[in-house]
Amino acid sequence: MQLEGYMVRVSWDGAWLVAEPTTKAARFALTGPGGEPRLTLHRDDIASVTHIGATMLVNGQVTLETHDGHSFPLHYRRKARSGFAALVAELQAVARPRTVETTPGVVVPSTDAGPPLRQTGSAWQAPSTTGKEPSSEDVAQRMQLEAPRHPLEEQVEVAGETYYVKGVRRVFRDAGTPITSKGSTLEGLVCVLVPEPWNEHDPNAVAVLLGGHKVGHLPAEMARDYAPGLARLAGAGALATGSARIWAKNDGGIVRARVTLLIPEASAF
Repeated sequence: MQLEGYMVRVSWDGAWLVAEPTTKAARFALTGPGGEPRLTLHRDDIASVTHIGATMLVNGQVTLETHDGHSFPLHYRRKARSGFAALVAELQAVARPRTVETTPGVVVPSTDAGPPLRQTGSAWQAPSTTGKEPSSEDVAQRMQLEAPRHPLEEQVEVAGETYYVKGVRRVFRDAGTPITSKGSTLEGLVCVLVPEPWNEHDPNAVAVLLGGHKVGHLPAEMARDYAPGLARLAGAGALATGSARIWAKNDGGIVRARVTLLIPEASAF
């Protein structure tokens, strides 16, 4: 079985599943920072398979959980839903549930890219070696990423994209998609939520990263609800994730962008 997903090619022969990301952003989403160029899983590695079907507005997602506690998302467009539905049926038939309890959702090993994050009571800190406030991008590279906590019931319009045009440009660059004067769209991306207690403007700020690049923040009134739970999760060494869609338009050299997220409700954390 050969399938074309969203920024990923998937093959399955009944014994081995191979998923090959076609862009840097998709590789980051599937195997994490510094991960392998492709995902290869034997049928005996698969513990469970969850599936969110594609609709007119949202790409479909197949999430594979392995016996070592890792989780891998595969995205596809609506036109490929019959093929991915068949794939899900076959994978669910061979999946063997895990028999040991692990920390829910933690999926991507962190890298050793800087000083360790420190936990102090229910709070956490991200030390900086430069004397400046920490970078959300650096923090994300040094922490584990959770698999999205389903259901993704909260639709959010990200705030502040105007201030993070460089990040927006890099997301499209990594995807190999130019930002045109008519507008360009990327769907089915993994978003990462990074609480920023060091933010001088708002200690409840929550940064939004796509493909490792900061593209904005949760709206302030929403961040107040999310920040405590996300900080507790960060104190345990992990960051929450969800699904994202980004649109951008090149208006005479000025990039205008809009990022829409699907994330769990704040009570999930």
